[in-house]
Amino acid sequence: MIEQIRSSYPKAEAYAIRSNRELRGDVDRIFEQTFAVTYLLRGIAMIVAVIGITLNLTVLVKERERELAILRAVGSSVWQIVGLILAEAFLLAAVSVVIGVVAGCALAFVLTEVITKHSSAGRFRY
Repeated sequence: MIEQIRSSYPKAEAYAIRSNRELRGDVDRIFEQTFAVTYLLRGIAMIVAVIGITLNLTVLVKERERELAILRAVGSSVWQIVGLILAEAFLLAAVSVVIGVVAGCALAFVLTEVITKHSSAGRFRY
C-alpha cells in the first residue's frame, strides 16, 4: 500500500509515509530514549542522596563527640559505641525508606491518576 501511494503521487518522497508497525517502532524508540534520560537522572539523584545521608550521619557523630567520649570514659567499649552509631543510622534509614515509599506511592498516584487523565482528556477530544 505504501509503495502504491509513493508511486501514485508526485513528490511523495517529500512526505514521511510509514506503516502502523514502523510508526509504533519509532514511537517506542523515542520513548526508550526519553526514559534513558530519566534513568540517568534517577541514578544521579541516588548518588546525591547517598552522599547527603553520609554527610548527615558524619555531622551527627561529630556533634556528639563529647557525649561519645563520656560513654567511653564510663566504660563503654569501642564496639558498643560503633553499634550505637550503626543502630541510629539503621533507624534513620528505616524511617527514610518508609517516608520515601509513602511519598513515592503518592507521587505515582498523582502522576497516573490525576495528571495523565487530565492531559490525555484534553488532547483526545473530538
